[in-house]
Amino acid sequence: MSFATSVTKRKRGLRALAKRERFTVILILILLLAVALFAWQQYFEHAFLALPYNDAMDYASIARNIAEGKGVVSSYLTPLSLAHAEEPYPNIWRAPLWPIILAASFSFFGFTDQVAASTSGFFYIAALVPLVLLGRKLAGSLVAFWAGLLYIFSPASLYYSISGMTEPLAAFLMLLWLFLLWKAAEKGGHFLFWAGAAGGFFYLARYNALVFIAISFLFLAWIHLREKSAAGKTRTASGSPASAAGGSFPGAWEGIISGAPGGSPFDSVPGRSPGIGGLNPEVGEKAPQKRGLFPQLLLYFGGWLLVAFPWLYRNAALFGNPFFALQKYELAMFTPTYPGYTLYMLPEKIAPLSFLRENPGELQAKIAAGLETFSQNILDPGFTGIALFLIPLFFLSPLFPRHRGIKLFVLACFLIHLAALLGIHYIPRLFFLFVPLYAIIALDFGKNLSDLLKKPLVSCLLVSLLAAGGILSNLPDWEEENSWYDWPEDFDSAIAHAQEMVPQDGVIVSNDGHFLSWYADRTTVKLPHRIAQLENIEERAPVKGIYLSFRMLFGNTPEAHPEWLEVLENRPEELAGYRLYHAYGNGSLLYLEEHLVED
Repeated sequence: MSFATSVTKRKRGLRALAKRERFTVILILILLLAVALFAWQQYFEHAFLALPYNDAMDYASIARNIAEGKGVVSSYLTPLSLAHAEEPYPNIWRAPLWPIILAASFSFFGFTDQVAASTSGFFYIAALVPLVLLGRKLAGSLVAFWAGLLYIFSPASLYYSISGMTEPLAAFLMLLWLFLLWKAAEKGGHFLFWAGAAGGFFYLARYNALVFIAISFLFLAWIHLREKSAAGKTRTASGSPASAAGGSFPGAWEGIISGAPGGSPFDSVPGRSPGIGGLNPEVGEKAPQKRGLFPQLLLYFGGWLLVAFPWLYRNAALFGNPFFALQKYELAMFTPTYPGYTLYMLPEKIAPLSFLRENPGELQAKIAAGLETFSQNILDPGFTGIALFLIPLFFLSPLFPRHRGIKLFVLACFLIHLAALLGIHYIPRLFFLFVPLYAIIALDFGKNLSDLLKKPLVSCLLVSLLAAGGILSNLPDWEEENSWYDWPEDFDSAIAHAQEMVPQDGVIVSNDGHFLSWYADRTTVKLPHRIAQLENIEERAPVKGIYLSFRMLFGNTPEAHPEWLEVLENRPEELAGYRLYHAYGNGSLLYLEEHLVED
């Protein structure tokens, strides 16, 4: 048999194998998508009550403003935000992508809680596509399939799937970004641009994604430098670049990261990876030529910037800082000087970094408190989203050499995410985007461990038992309602009064303004810390009333001065120039301007 004939047969065999692989992936995806759709529908029908979070109602009200052509403006404000911008109250708190997506959904299906929840559900299901691609790339089809089921039946996944929140979107985008980043490290070229673009969308969905994007540049640089080192050693040893199956930028990725001497990271099929700058010695295909490190990183950054630039430009034009967001003040929050969300309730600006430099002990105490909470959360399935026995496997999986680099990178993302939140504001639900990664990497540990036996059937059985045990030991409660309140029903009178008595351009000050901004379609401002500070708000916004929710009696807005609680308890007829319009049976109070009460 001639060499040409051998190469031709080899190519045909690889094409046939690739076709079977694509068919397997499509089959897995169809099955998982069908299961996820059924699970979501059942959970929605049994558990959905209303939007569960203040944030969800805020996103929904911003989305309605977008859909109605008002722009990316907020209907729920804080005294702090009024210190930065007045009417038309630009959104300077929330990342814009989720409300833009919600606005598109609202435009087609109407402004309802159910539409917001269904949009979250769409991304809960859509996340399975990059999950399967990434899982299969890391550990094969079996792990991808079981990781998909772990994600589908995770109580946390299902809960956020009907929340109207950004969590499913963030998980979808993180998985997509990681998959494209890995492809970019293999192939370079346009994959670097698309990986950067995915990172741009990720940032616009969740500002904390910026820390992941930052370290990804270091990651790509590390891969490139290791590639050069490996290529140099190979040339020194053999004198021929064609002999280095793992020496190109993709070859180094496959060799160094997977711990193998070469071969595709998708599977163990030989000959899929080209050699350095020439013909693949097995299939005779030309290898892609790689640019230097700086052009590659520039291409990656260009993809990110193209997507993020409009929002960065908008922030720079409005506030002089492309990355401006109210969250910067959370650096100084949750400290003895500014407990809880106190700063949001103050109509004044401070310099958070200067405050921390002058009060380093307060930051240390804040971090220590966050670490204590995290140490408790990591042992809670409600936090991790998957069975607890899988979590140690997530952290131990990088011990195996196969694809160690990507696993270490994910672990680095987890740790830097934790460090950033400890310094800013530790919120447990912001770790949800790691839930599918816990599943993939934990099962990869099981596969690596069972592969040591060199018996494929036993390996398949062990991985399946590990995943099935994770699902059965952490099943969702299909009947548990997703919210404490059915807001439209439980607060129907307050919503109706806000709509009827307060003009459309009027503003209501409240400790519970999120649901009035969404359900009553009225602009609301978070309660100021002190009653006297109402004057500062009135200077910046047309305040027409004050709504004090009974929830303040049970810990809502704990940063508020006790004088607000005294108002709720004593129900004075007059409050800072506003007259009592209605005292509700649940203890809430609505005060309005004098002329509105008389009219």
